[in-house]
Amino acid sequence: MALTDEGKVIYMKGRGVIALGLIFMVIMTSGVANAATGVTLDTDKSAYNEGEVVIITVTNNGDEMVTIPNGFWIENDAGEQIYLPNILFYMPPLDPGQSIDYTWDQTYTDGTMVPAGDYTVHTAWDSTSIKIFDTSTSGVKGKKIIDLPKPGQTSIFA
Repeated sequence: MALTDEGKVIYMKGRGVIALGLIFMVIMTSGVANAATGVTLDTDKSAYNEGEVVIITVTNNGDEMVTIPNGFWIENDAGEQIYLPNILFYMPPLDPGQSIDYTWDQTYTDGTMVPAGDYTVHTAWDSTSIKIFDTSTSGVKGKKIIDLPKPGQTSIFA
């Protein structure tokens, strides 16, 4: 059912209801996308040794309060989602200028350790890539890393 400019009631069926629903959905979500343009995602480093905790920071650089839908999630280099924390816990609203830190202990959602490799941390609006190095002491892969500068950093001490 819808109202015309003259105040008459029009009953809609099938495609009309679907079209009206789609228009409503676009109108309702457009403010969310605009408010989120200032949301950024970063990690404390770009490379980690196996077992190191990854610190993930989400910052609201916009001028409106935002809620981070679905918190964050991790994908492997094949694009498969491998880690999704409890989203009810990870959805606090962020005021303008506010940040929140999350941690990832390099495990799958089931708690088992992920192998060395390339991973991407995602939010609904941004993503960043990280690398996990194999630090075993046997074989050719036995390399231990120190903190590497992130893109744009000239030193790890800055």
